[in-house]
Amino acid sequence: MRYNILCIDSHGITGLEISRVLKSKQISIRNAADLEQAQRLSKQNEFHLIIWRINFSETHNYKIIGMLKKQDEFKQIPVIVISNFSGKNHVINAIENGANEYIAMPCDDRIILEKVCGMLNIPAGENVVYNMENELITLSFDEFVNREIKSAGRGNYPVSFLLTCLVPNGKIVDYSEDTGILEIFKAVIIARLRDTDMVFKFSNNSILTVLPFSDVDGARNVSLKITDLFNSHSLLKKYVSQYKLFASSVTFPDDSRQKKTLLEMLEKRLNMNISAG
Repeated sequence: MRYNILCIDSHGITGLEISRVLKSKQISIRNAADLEQAQRLSKQNEFHLIIWRINFSETHNYKIIGMLKKQDEFKQIPVIVISNFSGKNHVINAIENGANEYIAMPCDDRIILEKVCGMLNIPAGENVVYNMENELITLSFDEFVNREIKSAGRGNYPVSFLLTCLVPNGKIVDYSEDTGILEIFKAVIIARLRDTDMVFKFSNNSILTVLPFSDVDGARNVSLKITDLFNSHSLLKKYVSQYKLFASSVTFPDDSRQKKTLLEMLEKRLNMNISAG
């Protein structure tokens, strides 16, 4: 059975992220910018789940959820709220207005996977799934990194790690408080680079990318490509004057053969680049 999900998000990027997390499932996702567009789509499609993204300055949308659930076409459809707010009052407000689940961002992909699959009554699987060269790899990110380093050592090929960070006014921001720019940046990178041999790990203030088979020059080229996306993409242009993109990379085995040393060196290089401005 194919399941239809309606994502309501004024920024229009939640659907991309959900597609990435659920890409191995039989799921179709439609996006709506607001309640009016959601109502139009509901007349053309039968939805099995609604994911409502509450962005900053949109706390009034909790009440709109209640209005939505009173309408016949939405009454029986479960709602998952994804929000930047983690306070208990926000969770209670959403549930009281008709939400079935509440996910506070940022969070691990596994949580989104489990909540969505739970609402649709389909198996989530034990791990987040990455698709590398059409091979399903059901590993945690750390396990994936360990496997790549071991494989690179046995196969005598390089693997690089690229760390990128958006910094406003020369200071790293906790994106749990200001997630708009990073979420858009994540969505753009995933959309443009999804067909490449890369695996991403997103944290509150940075993006770590694993680049199998990439040497020092390959990592540099990917870094330049990401920088170009940030400077030229229509969704990101307005942020260029407010944020600066910093990046660092390390390569196995050139820089080290130990994962811990590589990641420590990666972070140290990034901090040096930020300090140098």
